[in-house]
Amino acid sequence: MMVNNEFEGYQWKSCPCFDYRSILQEKRQEADVKRFRLITGVFLSAEERIAAKKCLLSVYNWVLYEKEEYMNYNPPFRLLTGTFINKDEADMHAKVIREGYGWTVYVIDA
Repeated sequence: MMVNNEFEGYQWKSCPCFDYRSILQEKRQEADVKRFRLITGVFLSAEERIAAKKCLLSVYNWVLYEKEEYMNYNPPFRLLTGTFINKDEADMHAKVIREGYGWTVYVIDA
């Protein structure tokens, strides 16, 4: 449950009298923004995946996810980033990673 002072611009207010409709409308608009992720090509071994994750985390303060490509004894994995709101920014980071590490990197819809 949110209290009033958790809403931006209303931190000073301790009573429940504020324009909650405008706050909710802002949140809806934020949620409607198209978002993008980066996804790598596959890393065939756990060692490659762990090393790749360490490389990215040493440069970027991103949330990274691991995606199992298919089910078997030792499946290859891909790395996915958290979301970007700006496609140009996602494209720029994908290019930097491609050129810097030689990995396959795609920009996908989140």
